[in-house]
Amino acid sequence: MLKCLKIEQLFGRFDYTIELQKTPITILTGPNGFGKSTILKIIDAISATNILFFYKLSFKKITVTFTDDSIFSMEQKERNGKLPDLYINGERFPVDIIVSNRIHIPWLHRVSPGEWIDFRTREKITRDQIVFHIFDSDDNVQDVLEFSEISAKDAKKYSGIIQNTKSAAQKCGNVRLISEQRLIRKERDEDDDEQIVDVISQLPKKMRAKISELTANYSKAANSLDSSYPQRLLSTEDGLSSKHEFEMKMKAANDKFAKLSKYDLVDLDFIKSVNYKDEFAKALKVYFEDFEKKYTVFADFIEKLDLYTEIINSRLTFKTIKVTRDAGLVVVDSSDSILSLEQLSSGEKQEIVLFYELIFETDSQLLLLIDEPEISLHIMWQKMFMDDLDRVVKLGNLRVMIATHAPQIINNHWDIQVDLGELYGG
Repeated sequence: MLKCLKIEQLFGRFDYTIELQKTPITILTGPNGFGKSTILKIIDAISATNILFFYKLSFKKITVTFTDDSIFSMEQKERNGKLPDLYINGERFPVDIIVSNRIHIPWLHRVSPGEWIDFRTREKITRDQIVFHIFDSDDNVQDVLEFSEISAKDAKKYSGIIQNTKSAAQKCGNVRLISEQRLIRKERDEDDDEQIVDVISQLPKKMRAKISELTANYSKAANSLDSSYPQRLLSTEDGLSSKHEFEMKMKAANDKFAKLSKYDLVDLDFIKSVNYKDEFAKALKVYFEDFEKKYTVFADFIEKLDLYTEIINSRLTFKTIKVTRDAGLVVVDSSDSILSLEQLSSGEKQEIVLFYELIFETDSQLLLLIDEPEISLHIMWQKMFMDDLDRVVKLGNLRVMIATHAPQIINNHWDIQVDLGELYGG
């Protein structure tokens, strides 16, 4: 994972050293033009091996230190009339291969200025990944030597550069950038045509898909347990120890059952009230154990649903967000009439989309980069953001870096702020 990011002469002016391991959340602030959003994009580009990004960026040197104390560096040197030279760990990156036609490998076909197709696998390769594709393995390097003017010495050097860059990306860990433009997204359709997608309109379908997958897993677990119930019951030697244990088990199970019912996750018949008898002790023990195993399928998801609906409903006025199997995700008014998600205010959409991504579309151990979370938010919502984000971070075991202009986002969290203006002035 990332430990420290040092940037020299960003935009020809700024020198920054940013420690990333001190706290789970780091807040970047500073005047416009000081590079807050750019720093997030730098981390994202390293993690994605997007080397072409650094040819478009003005800087002198970027040095990344990882938690294993290994170092990855990129240095930019000017070259008159052409792209600047970029040195990776002291070796020049072969960008001229991308912008020239020095390699004519038969199974690589250039279909546009920025895209190739590998006829062997039908894989599409973008401009920023073509060099990685070519020098990805020893076999590929041998193919390059056969169909190009590149020397064996240079091919070996280029392959080493690629492996160092890929190693740095892996050491970054899982990184995800949530940009300031969250409500629309560019995607490619089945015909590979680019289209603009209204992100919030996709959320109900996404939620239905998540629930559908979990209910399928639940059915599989339930069928397995139900089919073996008689055998396990007959082999059970000890049952519940007392009426008190039975009442405690009933309460715990009822609480979980209420969660399943609240979100309409499964059709499940649950024993509501029975008089405890010793002759039922074994059957009840197996029953409660089975219910606990079935509930486990939904446990993590329900914890996320609880957090998500609590956060969003703390923002909404005269309306409520709900989750069901059939609708996925809906907003209803005080009369329980369904409202169109597209008709919500910009601020409401921002919160619904942002926290959906934070809670349901982030993996644990993720470094999450959030650009300008304050967009379209009322000041009161901005003040609530960090406390709610802290709950999300603890739930998902995340690390987060935020770039913001808003002091209300920081609220009472000044101890985790890094002000680029102060770094530059200091």
